[in-house]
Amino acid sequence: MKHKFIPASVLERIRQEGDLLKVIRESVQLSASGREWRGQCPLHAHRRRPPLLVLPEEKQFRCLSCGVEGDAITFVMKFKRCSFREAVAMLSERFLPQPADPALAVLEQAARYYEQMLWEHPSAEPARGHLRERDIREETGRAWRLGYAPAGWTNLTDTLQRAGISAPALVSAGLSVARTSGKGHYDRFRARLMIPLRRGGQVIAFGGRLVECGDEPKYLNSPDTSLFHKSETLFGLDESAPALAAAAPAVVVEGFFDAVALHQAGIAGAVAVCGATVNETHLAALAAAGAREVAFAFDGDDAGGAAAVRAAALGLGSPCRTTILACPEGLDPDELVQRDGVEGFRARLSRATPSADYLLEHEFRKLTRSAAIEERVSALSRLASLFDSAGTRFTATQVERLAQLVGCNPATVAAFLAQRSLLA
Repeated sequence: MKHKFIPASVLERIRQEGDLLKVIRESVQLSASGREWRGQCPLHAHRRRPPLLVLPEEKQFRCLSCGVEGDAITFVMKFKRCSFREAVAMLSERFLPQPADPALAVLEQAARYYEQMLWEHPSAEPARGHLRERDIREETGRAWRLGYAPAGWTNLTDTLQRAGISAPALVSAGLSVARTSGKGHYDRFRARLMIPLRRGGQVIAFGGRLVECGDEPKYLNSPDTSLFHKSETLFGLDESAPALAAAAPAVVVEGFFDAVALHQAGIAGAVAVCGATVNETHLAALAAAGAREVAFAFDGDDAGGAAAVRAAALGLGSPCRTTILACPEGLDPDELVQRDGVEGFRARLSRATPSADYLLEHEFRKLTRSAAIEERVSALSRLASLFDSAGTRFTATQVERLAQLVGCNPATVAAFLAQRSLLA
């Protein structure tokens, strides 16, 4: 098959130089068996993973149940649920030499400027005070390279231009904005605590938290650039990678400072979404970093509850075991770990509700005790469709619980689900 705009030479180099075994071992536990490697296929739901065969010498993999097979490109497409071109781009970045993006040097200089401002400039006292209020210690702030963007309109732009960086380069890096009227550029971030987002140890973008009240949004992220795509990035993944590789659970939160606070407390697998909802790309990135368990810990408010439902539905089809840690009403993970301590938080983490069970309870929580049987059957049908779409099956325990919620015999629920091949 030919693919437009992708040179055949590039495809051949990826297939020859791309380490299929390394790619698959990042998301699957494999054991050697002669010249073969075997594990559980991650392309199926967590509870029913059939055997996976990997043949490194042939650079091929094969699921021994559904028969899906192919090379590294095919595996990335299936596992990350991405297009052929996206898979090629990911593998090219991994295995083929890439020219350094000039924006990296610009972002690094900006990060150093923001850091110096936070810890040395008098105007940053409100930002330092905000960190103290959140119990973020100075050593933690320095380790995460937190910074401060001063309130003036062109502080960073002027400083970096004097250092020889052009205005177009600052715009490309997402740091400066061209004026709509007149000439010149102004700083994108002003009067904000600055949180650098890193990948491979390099700064690729920033999040900025407004320090004092104003008309602007409380949080502002870098725009999408050649290095940063908000919907694909998890803050703290770089810092969490060692813990995830050592089997620590990933804890996905909504706020940057929630993630920082959890790390400071000892929850080393905490990551945060960047102003976007959790999606399949995020879960694939966690799995690629070695995560086997993912807990979603969102704020204890209506928005956090809605986010938890979306995340639980997404988690049904994830190769990782996913759970929901429901924060008490009015608390976010940062406040919860301060109130309960790290051991208390870990205890809640160990009791987090599996995504499938969370969805069962949520679907019927919306119904009153006097709800008609037709409404309950409709709720069961919605759950069945959701599980079917994710390739997930109901366990015997869940059938028993559904029977209680619907108000009928477990055999009736089992028969209903068996007709749809939804029993484990």
